[in-house]
Amino acid sequence: MKASIVVFSQTGHTIFFARAVAEHLGKVGYDVDIELLRTRKFARPHARDIELRKIPDPSQYDVIVVGGPVWGFEVNPVTAAYLDSIETLKGKRAAAIATHALPKALGCTRALRRLTGKLEALGAQVAHTEGLHWLFSVNRRRMEEAAKRIAERLSPITGSPPAPK
Repeated sequence: MKASIVVFSQTGHTIFFARAVAEHLGKVGYDVDIELLRTRKFARPHARDIELRKIPDPSQYDVIVVGGPVWGFEVNPVTAAYLDSIETLKGKRAAAIATHALPKALGCTRALRRLTGKLEALGAQVAHTEGLHWLFSVNRRRMEEAAKRIAERLSPITGSPPAPK
């Protein structure tokens, strides 16, 4: 079973979280690839002209985890541009992750809800979402617990069954 983690990370926080998720997915039996989304120009909040250098192809994966930082209480435009650029995730199991700086999770909850909607609109079965608060440093225990929850929900053994094709 193969899993892809596709994230945008401008400060390094989200990629750090993605690596923890990858480690836990590996423990439940997945062969995991991490793809870091890169843009041709510097990305700004609410930008509409995002041009990705490369669009990772999800077709060869059973599971896809997508995420990035919350910007202005929303999904960052780079992650949104990636999801807008792919045609389908039909038959894929998915999870959404987000990192956020504000202690209240309002913006994170909203961003995760929108990511979930985009993933489901592409045909994915969303098994889990996780937000990770990160201002100056992360609580490593919480990050590991969040990564473990994602892996358990996506586990080919204990997680929910894959969506019908």
